[in-house]
Amino acid sequence: MGNFRDPECVDHPVVKGDAVFLESVTFATQPVSSSHVSTVCTNCLRPITGGLRQKMLRQPCSTSESDSYSSKDGLSAVLFRCPFGSRCTAMFCSEQCCKVASGSTHKFGWHRLLCIDEGLIGGVVSEFENYCMHTSETFLLVAKLIARTISISSSSDLKQILSEHVTGVPWHIAAARSKLQSNCARYETFSRMLTVLKDELFQAWELLMLCWSQIQESTVQELVKAITLDKFSELAASLELTLKPATWERSKCVVDVVPDIPFTVSLDDMRTACDNHTRVFNMPNTCTELDLVEHRLDPKVNLCAHSLACVVQGRIMTTKAWNFLITGHRLPRLMHSCCPNAQIELETSTCGLLTKVIALHNVSSHEPITVSYVDTSMSVERRQQKLISQFGIVCSCAKCCWESKKWYSCLKADDMYKVALQYLEEDRYYDAEILLRFLLCRKYSADVLHSLGQAFLGQDKWGKAHALWRGSQRLYPFHSALKNQIEKDDAYRSSLPDSTVGLEHPALLEFVAASVWLTEKPILSKAQCAQWIRTAEWAAHAQGGWNTSRHYAVPTTDLPIHSIPGILDDWNQLMDLAIAPALATVISNAKPQDFRVHDAFIVKYDSNDGQYYLPVHRDQGQLSLTIALNDHDEYTGGGTLFHSHDVIVRPSVGNFVAFKSALLHAGAPILNGKRYIIAVFLYLEDPTSTDQT
Repeated sequence: MGNFRDPECVDHPVVKGDAVFLESVTFATQPVSSSHVSTVCTNCLRPITGGLRQKMLRQPCSTSESDSYSSKDGLSAVLFRCPFGSRCTAMFCSEQCCKVASGSTHKFGWHRLLCIDEGLIGGVVSEFENYCMHTSETFLLVAKLIARTISISSSSDLKQILSEHVTGVPWHIAAARSKLQSNCARYETFSRMLTVLKDELFQAWELLMLCWSQIQESTVQELVKAITLDKFSELAASLELTLKPATWERSKCVVDVVPDIPFTVSLDDMRTACDNHTRVFNMPNTCTELDLVEHRLDPKVNLCAHSLACVVQGRIMTTKAWNFLITGHRLPRLMHSCCPNAQIELETSTCGLLTKVIALHNVSSHEPITVSYVDTSMSVERRQQKLISQFGIVCSCAKCCWESKKWYSCLKADDMYKVALQYLEEDRYYDAEILLRFLLCRKYSADVLHSLGQAFLGQDKWGKAHALWRGSQRLYPFHSALKNQIEKDDAYRSSLPDSTVGLEHPALLEFVAASVWLTEKPILSKAQCAQWIRTAEWAAHAQGGWNTSRHYAVPTTDLPIHSIPGILDDWNQLMDLAIAPALATVISNAKPQDFRVHDAFIVKYDSNDGQYYLPVHRDQGQLSLTIALNDHDEYTGGGTLFHSHDVIVRPSVGNFVAFKSALLHAGAPILNGKRYIIAVFLYLEDPTSTDQT
C-alpha cells in the first residue's frame, strides 16, 4: 500500500494476541515536546519516574552523584546526571550508560555532540537546538540518530543507517506535502514553501556541521565528512515517513500517607459523609453501624488503564506514559492498513527498549504485516487526507472501501468480517451490527451470528443477543462458541427447587450513591463460603489450574461457576431465593424472574502469586455483583474501588455489593494474603426479545 520497501511478511501462522516478532529498537527518541513530561535514560531509553526526576533536578550537580530507586517493573534502579553541567537535563540509569554516552578515556561519548554544557561546543549545540525548535524538530532527531552511531552500544553503524533510510524523497518535499495536508495550493505557493523549507534544511545542516567540525576526534571527523547535505536531507525525510509512534505506559497510584484511625458512622450519616481521603467501607455483620477506616493503597499498583484518572486519598491517580518515536530493522517495512492485523508495543529490559509486534487477529503464513499509520478512529475522509499528505499513499483496505461506500460489493467476506471485529474492539457496536447484517445477507455464518450477538450486547440488547445465540446454535450445533454460550445459559436457567433452603432475601441499602447498593446482612454463612472456596480450589486443581484468559480486555484469575458441579446447584438456588428478590426491590419495574446471569465466576486474588488487583474497567452486563467469600482478617487491602464516587467498598464474608455494570470500577490491590470473591454479570430479560429475534 504505497510502501517503498519490500513488505514484512510472517513466515508461519500467528494466533491473535501472540507476538509476530520481537526486536531491539535501533533508534528511539522522545519528542522534545513530551520529554519534559516523562523522562527516560538518555542512553538506553529506559523510563525514569517523574518524582525521582524532579528530586534529582533539585539537587546540586555532581559528576559522581547518583540516586537509588527500587522498582519491579523495569524502571531504572540507579540514576546518574550529565557530568558536564547543571543546565543539561540528561539522566542515565547506570554508571555504564553514563560512561557510554558521556565518554571515557578510551572512547568518545556520543552525548558530547549534543550536550549544551559541553565545554567546547555547548554554545553552538544550544543554538542548534533553539533553531530546530523554531523550524523543525526533525533536524534534532537526525542529529541524535547520527550521533548515536558512534556509541559502542549502538547496533547500527553510519553506513547501515544510511542504507536503511533511503527514501528517494528529499526532506523539503516531504515536509511541504505534510504542511499542505492535501489541500489544493497554487504552484507559486508550493514553490515558495519548497524554497523556504530547503533553506531551513541547509541552515540546520550547516549549523550542525559547523558545531561538530570543531571537535578533532577522528570518529567525529568521519561523521562530518560522511554527512553531506543530500544524506542529511534523506535521513530527515526517512524519519518523517518511517518513525513509528509508540507509548510505554505505567499507571501508578500516588497517595498521601494518612494515619489508620478507625471510626464508626451511622447509616444515615454515611449518606452525607464527606472526607478528603478515599473512604473504605468495611461491612460488618450488624445493620446498625459500619466501620469507616482510612486505607492506604500500594503506590506500585496501576489501577488505572489508558487515560482514565481516579481520585485516591485526595490525589489524582493517572497513567504515566512515555511517548517515543522508534524505528528498527524491520519496522520500516510494515505496511499500512486502516484495518491492521498487528500493533506495535514496547517492552523494557536491562538493555533498553524492545519492540514487540502483536497480532490483532489470526495471521496466515506469508501474509504481509500491517499497522496503521494514522488514528483508525478518525473518519475515512480525514484518514485518507492524512495518508496522502504525510505519506503519499492512498489506502484501499476493506474498512476504507466500506466506509467510503466504494467497491464494497467486491470485497471478500473475510476482510469485511475483520472490519466488523475491529468495530467491536473500538466499541462501535452499531457500526458492527450494520456490517454484520450486510454480511448475513450475502452468506450465513456461525462466526458472523456470534459476533452479531456481541454487537447486540454492546447496545444493551441483552435478551436479543442471547435469543440470537440460542437460535443460531440450532442452525450450527457444533460451533464451539455458540455451544459454550448456550450451555452456560442453560446452566444458569432459573428453576426453583421443590424444597427451599429458607433464605430470606436481604434488604439492600443505597449508601454510596445512586446505582450502588450493599447488603446489610450476609446471604451466605462463613461455613458455606469456606466450603465454596475449598470446592473451587479442588476444581481448579482437577482442571489444571485457575483460568487467566477468559476475559480478553481485563483478564482475571477465575473459575466459571457453571464449570464447578459442586457449586452450580447451590448458586442457582441462591440466585432464585436471595439475590434476584433483593435486586427486584431496588430496580424499578423489575421482577425476580426477569434477572438472568450473563456470567458468574469465582475470582482469586493472591498478593504473592498471580493477580492481586484489577484495573479500572466497566463490566459486560446491566448489573454486577461482588460477593465476598472470605473475611477481612485473611487479607489486607482489597475491595471494589468506584471511580466516580471516590470510595472503596469491601463487604464482609457472605455479603455483596451490587452496582450498575456501566460504572467505572477497579479491584483494589491486596497487600498480603488471599481474597476470594464471586463476580456476577446480570441482565434483565425482555419477554419480547425472543419473538423479535
